[in-house]
Amino acid sequence: MEPHNILRLLFISLYVLISNGSSKSDLTPTAFPGPQPVSSHKQPTSGGLPPAPSLGPQVGPSSSITLPPTTSDAPSEAPISPNAHAPSPYARPSSDINPQVKKICDSTDFPDLCLKTVIPLLREKSNLESVLEITIKVGDELAKRALSLAKKLAHKPGTPPRLSSILKDCKDSYDMAVENYTKTINALSMKDIGTMETMLSAVITDLGDCQDGFEEEEGDSPFANFADKLTNITSNCLALVSLMK
Repeated sequence: MEPHNILRLLFISLYVLISNGSSKSDLTPTAFPGPQPVSSHKQPTSGGLPPAPSLGPQVGPSSSITLPPTTSDAPSEAPISPNAHAPSPYARPSSDINPQVKKICDSTDFPDLCLKTVIPLLREKSNLESVLEITIKVGDELAKRALSLAKKLAHKPGTPPRLSSILKDCKDSYDMAVENYTKTINALSMKDIGTMETMLSAVITDLGDCQDGFEEEEGDSPFANFADKLTNITSNCLALVSLMK
């Protein structure tokens, strides 16, 4: 082989070796990354930050918190008493209720109402006169509250004339009811059974006079609850008075 051919082949071989070495180094990465952790959250497809991890139940404007239910042995209706802080008779077991008081209340038209009215205010004495006195005074207190409401409504500006007239009649009726309760209390101190029966019967009439005005106009009476409770309490008073004969 001629020298120039040998030289030519040598250059070709050297070129191939150099080219193969460069390609191999370019294809080989300098460092492999370690294992990549798998995320539990999907990455957003439209850019932006990934969602924050949940930290438990979230309370927002539209969510609500449900409190655990409470239990109570007391009735839904609060005890009738002029003392707002007086305990309910139903807060104590029935075995703790004075049997003498229960016997007295069982003689009334509304025994449960009698117990609810009397027991929160009953102190040492538990005889008939004590039960009657408390029942009368509770009725008197409720009548005074109704009278206060009647005065406020009767003088409310902008009240239609017909309604204003009815409210003024109710104010007069409850004013008379309070006066008749006061006379009943005074008669009790003298054991004047006749006067007590007359005054208590007049109270029931006074309550009816107020309610009649609203019934004639086919309207709702703002005194309906007062009238119902007072009528029942007064009926109990009359029953208790009859036991004194």
